[in-house]
Amino acid sequence: MISRKKSINKPSDFYKLKKEGTLIKSESFQLRYLKSNEFKVAFVVSKIITPISPKRNKLKRIYKSLIKDLGFDKGYMLVIYPKMVSLQKKYSELKVEFTKVLDSLK
Repeated sequence: MISRKKSINKPSDFYKLKKEGTLIKSESFQLRYLKSNEFKVAFVVSKIITPISPKRNKLKRIYKSLIKDLGFDKGYMLVIYPKMVSLQKKYSELKVEFTKVLDSLK
């Protein structure tokens, strides 16, 4: 579980990330990041991606566990936009892909 301190919940933070952040596109997700003093993360799954809420929640849980398993807590603000393709992939495949993207941030 990601604590409230580590989650992005202010609209101003989302706006700042959208305006100043860098977007990385991957096959299974998109990642927008910005260098920051502290680690913060948000997961955004639109109803356009899937109107079924259990699927949206599952996508969020998958990426929350990836962040937790990889132990990534560097000084970045991240917004992760999962895609529906993530549900068809195995967790190990997602982990490899997510690791490659996070390594490119360093």
